[in-house]
Amino acid sequence: MKKRIFTIIMALLAVFLFAGCGGGSGSGGGAGLDDGLGSGTTAQTDTLSGDTGGIISQLFNDADAEIPATFQDEVTEESAQGLIGLTADEFKKYVAQASVSTAAINAQAFEVALIKAADAGAAGEVAALVAKGFDSGKWICVFPEQSLTSVSGSYVLLAVGGKEQTDALAAAFKSLAQDNATAPNVFYEKPADSGDGGGGGLLLG
Repeated sequence: MKKRIFTIIMALLAVFLFAGCGGGSGSGGGAGLDDGLGSGTTAQTDTLSGDTGGIISQLFNDADAEIPATFQDEVTEESAQGLIGLTADEFKKYVAQASVSTAAINAQAFEVALIKAADAGAAGEVAALVAKGFDSGKWICVFPEQSLTSVSGSYVLLAVGGKEQTDALAAAFKSLAQDNATAPNVFYEKPADSGDGGGGGLLLG
């Protein structure tokens, strides 16, 4: 009788141990899923790849809008604040690579940057920091019509200029990312009394 009770106890103990291991494994898997994919947004997966400067050039080719002549440059820790609104520390912490194209004529308020963050989670943080830190009034006597960001995987688009230009660039970004991009976040719109903008001429009067 004692032997039978001992066998039953051992069997029950084995069941509890296996259940505990299974639960631990399932819990760990769930935690990993929440960290990487739990947001449910379509922009978490990287469908873009390659050099940020090359992707900007592709966006200019694909955008259904007139794009002004630009100079392209790499964004560094030292230039990040003025170009994309990130401090040197923020750039170092979150960014793997970034390129920017600015209008060749500085009387045109036009700029496009593409930032490759360390990962998709960092990309969301970068987009929020850019929207907070970018100076849309940095041009002399001219203002863009709007400034926006969009995120696809680990890539963040910053488009600044005329509404037609920035909307077209956001659409080209979404298309190039195979529709795997967030809706544009327009974080700046030109005030009604600020004169010409969006890549237009000088402010007169």
